[in-house]
Parts: sequence; C-alpha cells; structure tokens
Amino acid sequence: MIQFIYHYLPFGKEAFIKLHKAGVNMLKKLTDHVYYFPHSEETDRPVLGLICGEKYSFIVDAGNSPAHASLFLEEVEKMDVPPIKGVAITHWHWDHTFGIHAMNKYTISHHLTKKKLAYLKTLRWDDDSLDKHIGGVHAQDSSIVYIPQEKVLFLGDCVCPDLYSGDWSYDKEDFERIQRELKKYDAQYYLSSHFDPETSEELWRDLNQLSAIGEIVGNEVDLEKACFQFECETYKKPTNEQKERIQYFVNGNIKRKSRELF
Repeated sequence: MIQFIYHYLPFGKEAFIKLHKAGVNMLKKLTDHVYYFPHSEETDRPVLGLICGEKYSFIVDAGNSPAHASLFLEEVEKMDVPPIKGVAITHWHWDHTFGIHAMNKYTISHHLTKKKLAYLKTLRWDDDSLDKHIGGVHAQDSSIVYIPQEKVLFLGDCVCPDLYSGDWSYDKEDFERIQRELKKYDAQYYLSSHFDPETSEELWRDLNQLSAIGEIVGNEVDLEKACFQFECETYKKPTNEQKERIQYFVNGNIKRKSRELF
C-alpha cells in the first residue's frame, strides 16, 4: 500500500552516459521494493523513485525533462518489475514535472499542484519570458509519499528553504510544522529530491540542528544580532554553514514581519 500524503548524480554527466550505454542500470536499490534514480546537481535533476508492488509499480516525480523521464524509463525496462501504474508528483516545480508527458502514465498530485500545472500551460517558454513567471514559496503544494511496508518516505523538496520569494529563507513556525508532520511516519529511510538518501538518524540530526538554529534566532531580523545570540548560546562563533542557516531564519523573520504590515 502506498500512502500519498497531501499537504547530484555522485559522478558527472559523461560518466553517467558511458555507464548507461554500457548497460549498467543506474537505478539504485534502497529496500526490497523501493529503488531510486540519483539526483544530478550538474543538470538539476531531482531524485526519481520507483516503488514495486506485487501487481504494479509506481513512480515518484516525473523528472525535469523528457530526456530525464525517458532515461529513467529505459532503466526501469532493464528490470524485472511489475508494470508501471502511474506517477505521483510531489510539487509543481519544473524539475519535477517537465517529464510528465514523456512518462505518459496516469498522474496524481495535490489539487494545488494541478492548479499550478494548469497555470504553467498558459505561459510562454521562450528565453525572454522564462525569468518573468517563477514565484511563490518552496512550495505550498508540497506532498510526501510514504511506503509503510518499506518504511521509506519520499520528501520531495518539503524541507528545502524558500528559494522563490526573495532572499532564501526558512519560516521558523512553518519549519516546525513540517517536522511535526514528518514525525507521524515511522520511516527508516528518507529521500529528498536533491540529496542522497538518508537514514532516520542522519535526517533528524540535520533537522534538529536546523531547529536549534531557528530557536536561537527567534524573531531576530538583524543578522549580526542573530550571530551574537548564537555565540552567547553555544560559546563559539558560527561556521560559514551555520551563518548561512542563521541568515535563512533571519530572512524568514523579515518576510513574516513584512506580511504582517499588509
């Protein structure tokens, strides 16, 4: 049973093509019934998932292009798995949806995703127009896919910062809400779209570190003051990575205060 919850390749492109042509299957086995197609930072391709049941298989996300989707399907064809029944879309962003047509499968998504995709069809996609239409948060239509028998949770981009409404940011309250939702699922493996798979221990170690930074920042809207608060709490200066994360929460506070004014 699949529960659909509403709410960088590790090597270069040339090496991947060489392995593909040599007949090496690039789908990685995570559990007995779950496989994944690794992400590629070079080509901005997210993780694609394959869930194999007794009678049918199901895909998670459609890829960032027809070429991405077609390559994934070619890899699946090398395997002795049940026929593909459909595709679950985690959210509307282009890198997860532009391969839908090439997948040519029954597709399910959150109703907000459907509305976003309908809107995308109305846009022009020439070079002059591409920079004019991208907006919103990352992303209000985010969905996760949970396979309870395998204890695997596909996260899409739900734990990523907001990249699309000004400076990159985390909203502390929303981040806490997402964590509460994720804790409802008994998962041993987590697949975020642009990272390698993580165990429960690995994912929650990182999320807890992020949460701790969010707690230290509180409602602060000044980066220097937030970094000083961090030093007072931890007795050490923030690393570059920690300072970047502090900045994300500061930016989130600035956005929240700006919304409260209107």
